[in-house]
Amino acid sequence: MSRGNRWAIAVGAAVMLAPQALAQKINQAWTSPRGAHESRVISCTAANPPAGGNIAMDDWICPATGAITSVQWWGIVSVPAQLTRHYYIAIWNHNPTACRPNNRVYQACVTPSTVAVGYDCRQRIVYRFSASLAAPYFTQVVGTHYWLQVSEDDSGSVNVGTEDFRWSSHLPISPTPLCPAVQLRADGVFTQPTPDDCIPAVGTDLAFRLFGTIIIGVIPFPLPGPSVFLMQIKDAAGQVLETIPVEPSDDGRFEVEPDSPPGPYMIEMVGMGLTGMTAQLDLQPDMENRVVLPPPCLADFNRDGRQNSQDFFDFLAAFFRPCP
Repeated sequence: MSRGNRWAIAVGAAVMLAPQALAQKINQAWTSPRGAHESRVISCTAANPPAGGNIAMDDWICPATGAITSVQWWGIVSVPAQLTRHYYIAIWNHNPTACRPNNRVYQACVTPSTVAVGYDCRQRIVYRFSASLAAPYFTQVVGTHYWLQVSEDDSGSVNVGTEDFRWSSHLPISPTPLCPAVQLRADGVFTQPTPDDCIPAVGTDLAFRLFGTIIIGVIPFPLPGPSVFLMQIKDAAGQVLETIPVEPSDDGRFEVEPDSPPGPYMIEMVGMGLTGMTAQLDLQPDMENRVVLPPPCLADFNRDGRQNSQDFFDFLAAFFRPCP
């Protein structure tokens, strides 16, 4: 894996890991406009489900011991209805002799939230998928080599028996000791590196992110489209300790990984010209930390923290002011 990149509308998916230091994060984002790779299992509700076609996997080496609580990935779908169907997540251990995955050590069936992040080489909309994992979490061990699998659950997909999802690409391919991404066929044959579906095709890695200690929540009002907020983490005195960009999914859900150590904080979410939304949070390590944001005061036009007649007069003044 390598460090991720960002598209103009929103951040894509990658894998982030548990503990708190910035150097411990791994971020492997979609590389625009590269294509995607088939990854499909017959059913995610069965233990060790067989492939429904090809299944795709990519690797990482754990930089610090800790739990994995949430996963993000990029991909394309056949129809929008596929976005919120079930997906299969698995973690495999490593076969160092072949530089390939060996055996599953964790698996889960998840229903993600999504946000559109761009278009790929075939003019398909690329989405960032986000999904929380259920406890007990998988605990990765520092220095250990793992593989991540993200696959469509064919039995619950829109078109059973055919592809409805492909996992988007990341470049460059990671250098040794990491391995190129693989595709595993139902007959056990590996393709490595795995070519994407652009013309011409090139071998790529896969786009994903993993999270450990995270803050999750929901923007408490409808979003007009792709939106960006700033989360400020403050101490008891109100000093800003950390500022994190937040790009919610279409349904307003968000998840971020803070660098701040465990402890009590004030969280303030600012953006879209609104008065900041504030809440208290007791940040705990290696788990999901849920913050409940109050709805903003939409009528606080001048953002002084109060709703009164001055907001009305300021609005009128702005309304009758000529635009540049």
